[in-house]
Amino acid sequence: MEIWLAFIIFVLAVVLIVKSAGWFVEGASAIARLLGVSEVMIGLTIVSFATTAPEFVTSVSASYRGDPGLAVGNAVGSCLCNIGLILAVVGIVQVTKIEKKTLHNWAIPMLIFVGITFAFSLNGEISRIDGGLILALFLLFYIFLVVRLLRHPSNKEKLANLREKREKLKQKALQFLVGAAGVVVGSQLLVRSGEAMAKNLGVPEIIIGITLLAMGTSLPELVTAIVSIRKHMGKLSIGNIIGANFLNLAWVISTAALVNPLTIDPETLTFTFPLLLLLTAVLLGCLYWKYELNRWKGAILLGIYLAYLIGLLGIYGIIGAIF
Repeated sequence: MEIWLAFIIFVLAVVLIVKSAGWFVEGASAIARLLGVSEVMIGLTIVSFATTAPEFVTSVSASYRGDPGLAVGNAVGSCLCNIGLILAVVGIVQVTKIEKKTLHNWAIPMLIFVGITFAFSLNGEISRIDGGLILALFLLFYIFLVVRLLRHPSNKEKLANLREKREKLKQKALQFLVGAAGVVVGSQLLVRSGEAMAKNLGVPEIIIGITLLAMGTSLPELVTAIVSIRKHMGKLSIGNIIGANFLNLAWVISTAALVNPLTIDPETLTFTFPLLLLLTAVLLGCLYWKYELNRWKGAILLGIYLAYLIGLLGIYGIIGAIF
């Protein structure tokens, strides 16, 4: 791709992402109001499914092509980026409260699924059987939560009143879907055009991989977080990140393993997976402390993530090659 064409696509992708993200977040917020549920619950469910679509497509496609390193690295790396960069920025910019019930229902299971996925990988492979077990546990967990929500008296009343709001809900659902599609497509165009420009400028492929491609699939979560902060809806972005990480481990990796068994390289097994377990535990500790995410907590998460990146560069010998 010519550099001038890549630049035009890059600019158009930025415009598409910014405009679509506004529709996406506004649609999600409106759906939450119409359904009578919290923004964090919408972030945990429909928003996280939408923003995790790039990771799902990338990891499952990589597994189908016989590239397990990319399939696992994309999902696990996205989880680390979501906590250590995106949630860290949310905390640094804006103090956001979170409900105890949300932590019990979602954040603790997220930590459990990190542990389960790590445990299955200890023999150096996540097999099809492992993937099937993880996916089955994920589906059972979701069914359990949905049934419990539907049985709650207040939620039964809200569902009964939905008939009056059906048309408005359809409009906002369409706005949400169009915005989500725009964010996902724009993110992919941004990454591909940025990659093309970098190659034309002679940037080494390993640097492109560590920067553009590593961040690319987390871009929807990042854009959602930025727009949520601007609209003072930080709870939606926290719910989105917790839900996205849960899905990356329980949905993305399990499906990729069902397509092809995933071989885990030593660096991921001994460094990246344990770091994800640590970072997830630190996040839970931060959120349980006064049930909020604030500046100093965000700084801790960001510091751990930056240390991880430096350690990763050292493991792969990139620091030595540069200096």
